[in-house]
Amino acid sequence: MWRRGGASLAAVATLLSCDAFGNSGPKGVVAGGIIPCSGLLDQNGPPYAGGTVSVLKGQVTWKSNGQGNMTDIFPTTRVAQQAVETGGTYWFLLDPGRYVLQAGPGYVGVTVQPGDDLSVDVPNLCI
Repeated sequence: MWRRGGASLAAVATLLSCDAFGNSGPKGVVAGGIIPCSGLLDQNGPPYAGGTVSVLKGQVTWKSNGQGNMTDIFPTTRVAQQAVETGGTYWFLLDPGRYVLQAGPGYVGVTVQPGDDLSVDVPNLCI
């Protein structure tokens, strides 16, 4: 019997990812927000910016452009995407593995283990 507030997000995610539902095993939860673009912290502003968060399978690598600079090379397989309203957060249930969370020019790498309940904010690289 479920009680109000009685189940954690990780427990629900584990239940939803069991073999009984046709999946390969426990997944991990990754949730967070998009850090707003601001030179100074606005205490009265929303905690998170709006935008679209994409989940790419793999990790960012770098390639030399031949002039002494490195260029980010992003994975090409998008496994999930979610639009987030200003002040809102995203939530993904992901298979174990390495991922890149990307929102606009900002991104962060994350490794998901079975049963993880991770809080990961995507940095804003607007400055």
